[in-house]
Amino acid sequence: MVHPLPHTPTAGLLSPTPPAPPSPPPGNPNHPRAPRSGPRRPAPPPAVATVAGIAGGTRPPGRTPPTATPVPAGPRAPAAGLAKAIALTSGLPIVAVPTTYSGSEMTTVYGLTEGGLKRTARDPRVLPKTVIYDPELTLGLPPAVSAASGMNAIAHCVEALWGPRATPFTTACAVEGMRLLAAGLRGAVVRPLDAAARSDALGGAWLAGESFAAGGALHHTLCHVLGGRFDLPHAELHAALLPYVARFLMPAAPAAARRIAEALGTDDATAG
Repeated sequence: MVHPLPHTPTAGLLSPTPPAPPSPPPGNPNHPRAPRSGPRRPAPPPAVATVAGIAGGTRPPGRTPPTATPVPAGPRAPAAGLAKAIALTSGLPIVAVPTTYSGSEMTTVYGLTEGGLKRTARDPRVLPKTVIYDPELTLGLPPAVSAASGMNAIAHCVEALWGPRATPFTTACAVEGMRLLAAGLRGAVVRPLDAAARSDALGGAWLAGESFAAGGALHHTLCHVLGGRFDLPHAELHAALLPYVARFLMPAAPAAARRIAEALGTDDATAG
């Protein structure tokens, strides 16, 4: 048998019309409900700056970022670079959703271009708090953009093998990142709707970003100088320069050359 509960006053909890809150005592300006004089304080800024779009070193054509924020790479900035500039100057955290393969979202590196000069630095404040990788978001990425941004990531891996802060961890990330990128990009360029290939490419981009904790060297220095001076797109510049810089440096780094060739599945690392 179910017995009804005795009636208990609910103080507006269940009544249709809750009672009005008590009025502030007269003459007490510190009461939380006391009227306020003067201008209202502005609402606090949003807690999260969300990045969802083209990330890394590939600039969307025709997109112009707000001029009030330092522009990271010329008049049309990649979303990740712009978000890093915002995070650096405002302290807002970033939620990154990469849709290209540079791996920039996993690095503390940022660049600001002004007057034809690109300055780069590292700061943990620009590292996203959360990164979401979804291969389905990259299925519509054109083959040319897929290849160029992927070469940007491969450049991170290559230079990580002889970077000034290289460690066994960054080397392992670089080798596996190159292997995944080589397989994923070859599949994605030929079969753009191949979700498995896209997934490999994103996984390689993630590891490429992790590997770049080793730091950049000659190749990245050239890309930053030429890109800032002549307003060249970062990813395409990486793709064009990497074979020449690698061929120039590999005689002094034979162990790295062997790792690169094995990861790319070729006998000649610079022709992979």
